[in-house]
Amino acid sequence: MDALDIWMMESIKLYKELLMFNLQQPTSVIEWMQDDAICVAGSSGTSQNEILELGLPGKLLVDPDAGGIHKDRDFDVRCGGFCDHAIQCLQAFPGERLVATSAVQASKVTISMVGQANSDLIQEVSTINLKSCESTNRLSMDRRPHHKAHLAFARSCSSLRITDVISQDSIYETDGSSEELCGVKFLDSNSLILSTNTTGSFQTVDVREKSHTTGAQNQNGENKMSIGYSCDKPGTGNMAEESRPAGQLKVDSNSSSAHCVTPGNCMTPRIDVFKDRDIASTGQQPNSLNFIFDVAPGGSAGSDHPIVQLHASGQLNLLDLRNLTKPCKSWKLGVLSGSSPYLKVKFEPNQSDVISISGFNNRVYIFDLKNAATSTDLKPVFVHDGHMNSELVLSHTWHPTVRDLVLSSDNEGSLHAWKWNRNYVLK
Repeated sequence: MDALDIWMMESIKLYKELLMFNLQQPTSVIEWMQDDAICVAGSSGTSQNEILELGLPGKLLVDPDAGGIHKDRDFDVRCGGFCDHAIQCLQAFPGERLVATSAVQASKVTISMVGQANSDLIQEVSTINLKSCESTNRLSMDRRPHHKAHLAFARSCSSLRITDVISQDSIYETDGSSEELCGVKFLDSNSLILSTNTTGSFQTVDVREKSHTTGAQNQNGENKMSIGYSCDKPGTGNMAEESRPAGQLKVDSNSSSAHCVTPGNCMTPRIDVFKDRDIASTGQQPNSLNFIFDVAPGGSAGSDHPIVQLHASGQLNLLDLRNLTKPCKSWKLGVLSGSSPYLKVKFEPNQSDVISISGFNNRVYIFDLKNAATSTDLKPVFVHDGHMNSELVLSHTWHPTVRDLVLSSDNEGSLHAWKWNRNYVLK
């Protein structure tokens, strides 16, 4: 038997469910349209890339305690279309049957309708132009909670915008630092958090805030917040008398920690200097992520729900949103390191001490942070290595409500749906 056959035999005890599928093209985006459907889009360099709405196999959604056999073991294509570029980011608006997409170095965000009356086509309906001066930066986007069609998107602190994708009304806009971002995530309907890709520092923004605006409103009537730099913030000492440029690291020679002065109201840390494992040593690719983060679901601005931050060197930090000046805990991930455009770290939706990581290689790693000691390398409790015939896992996501269900995709076009067995934990 070859390695795959041996792994398939072992998988009987590793997984509650394991289904594998092949797409026409690799996808680096997997977004939930609803509990039983996802949207994926091609990320290959071909002239045409598919964008598909796929219904999940019914076998994955049945209650395991209900018993019985479900014959539906395959994805079904509900809607589909084509785009003329590789999709780098995608955000779904399930209630409106819309998706927002953008390509690497694209000059616009494309809004598409996912099926209409008597049609199963995914078709472009509008576009939102981006600032051309930042076309080389990655774009990050997130859907605003409790607002049916509000999209936040940015390549840098200076280009953060919130737009209604249906009416095209601009809701919010910022001015400030042009430092590239690694992510934009809403904390609740009125506040969001940004993180920079070069220093990993955080910035929180209240979209209701007008005290830092350059004029209460601009000519289109939206709030326009000017994000500036401040040097005198709690947690770092008074740096105002120092000549250090805004945003530069302050390094304590007796410590491995560093603080970064970041834009706006919130001063947050560049957690580690990484003296021995710097970004350059990771073999950085164009549009690579040096940092990536996720926010545990269910909280709000000012609450204690955690943030997990991953650096390309393999350092993992756990932070409390109420105090971003230093991590609560930090770990090294052993041999896992390397800058990549596809790094992902995600919280399990219903358990804030379980996270998953991919993008370093052809595996998806699950870690339990609850009782993990910080003095040693963090060890995974489960590893999905079913993508062994590929070079790299491009994306993964947890099902929002079905416990232990994960979807993952690789650079060969494979799409896996699997439920890991919590009773089988790596020793």
